[in-house]
Order: sequence, then C-alpha cells, then structure tokens
Amino acid sequence: MEGQLNQDNCVLKVAVKTMKIAICTRGELEDFLSEAVCMKEFDHPNVMKLIGEGTPRSPWGWESCRHPRG
Repeated sequence: MEGQLNQDNCVLKVAVKTMKIAICTRGELEDFLSEAVCMKEFDHPNVMKLIGEGTPRSPWGWESCRHPRG
C-alpha cells in the first residue's frame, strides 16, 4: 500500500505494510515484527529503508518504508 508521511515540513512517499492483528496467528505476528526488526538494521542503497513500525490504536500493525531515491 502507498502512503504519505509528513516529516520535517516535507511530505515523503512511503510504502506501508499492514497486518490485520485480530485475525493473524501469534506466529504470523511474531514473523511480521521480526521482519521489522531485521529491516530496521538493514542498510543498502537499492533497498527501501524502514522509517517506522508499530501497532497504533487500531487492530492493524504497520511498517513504513521510503525508497532511498525519494
């Protein structure tokens, strides 16, 4: 899913990955969060950088990534 992030008076185009927490298994949720931890440490010029992750007050988990070229 595509989204926008307003940060430092700038709008960034981001990719958003979601998971419906209410219907996933514990293992699926652990895999989802493990991927976020891995992506947080990953740094490569041809791979999108993880700029945020979490579980907001809705039943969805999310990750936001920005491509290094904009």
